[in-house]
Parts: sequence; C-alpha cells; structure tokens
Amino acid sequence: MHEELDALLCTTYPELFAHRHVQDDSLMSFGCCCCGDGWFPLIYALCRSLQHRIEHYGEPQIQVVEVKATFGQLRFRVSCEAGEMSDAQCAVIEMAEILSAGTCEVCGCPGLCVSNEYSAVVRCPAHEQEGSSADEECV
Repeated sequence: MHEELDALLCTTYPELFAHRHVQDDSLMSFGCCCCGDGWFPLIYALCRSLQHRIEHYGEPQIQVVEVKATFGQLRFRVSCEAGEMSDAQCAVIEMAEILSAGTCEVCGCPGLCVSNEYSAVVRCPAHEQEGSSADEECV
C-alpha cells in the first residue's frame, strides 16, 4: 500500500494505529506495505466499523498490531489491553478478511486467488499476472 494511504489510515484512526510508529512487539512499524492499494477501501471500512463500535457501543479499544496479505487473504491482527475483544469486533475483522479473498489487491474489483511460483495473490482478470493459475485452495 502506498505511504499516503497508510498515513491516511493512521491519521484518521489514531487510536487503532497507536503502535504505527512505535518500535515494540507490534509489527505495525512496517505499516500496511504488504497489502495492495486495492484493499485500502476494505481496510478503511473495517477501521471505521471497529472505531464506531468502540465509540458508540462501549466496546474495548483495540490497537492494530499487523496488517498484511497471507495466502491471498488479508490478515488484520489486533491487541486489546482491556482484556478480550467483543464478539462483534471479531466478526467485523473476520468478515473483512473473508471479503479480501475475493477482492483484487491492485484495484479493488472482484477477483480470484491466483498463484505463481512465489506467492498467492488476489487479482481481477485485468491484473492477473502472466503465468499465474487459479488456485482454489487459497480462496
């Protein structure tokens, strides 16, 4: 993800990204660089939903500790200093991770998980890399 989009997430949701520029056990010091720009709307909506639930429903404040793509799917890891996250927070994160498996990481259009010799990624037909093949296991 481009630095500008990463910065927008951090400035819009500073409570969620409190670990963004802190060198600690969190991997957030690397930002969201392992995700493509196509997932930005999905991650932004996820953050909006999480922070809304915190502010309006009294759910515990969480902090993002890692955002990355693994096996063609978003991985959004958080910590919760107040104890456990709510079931709703877990469900919102799980839904975003599921949706990512069908969202092109480049442009955000519907896509399929494709693999090549190096990795599994989600691509729409316009961004599918040459030599890649559809991989049902990574969806």
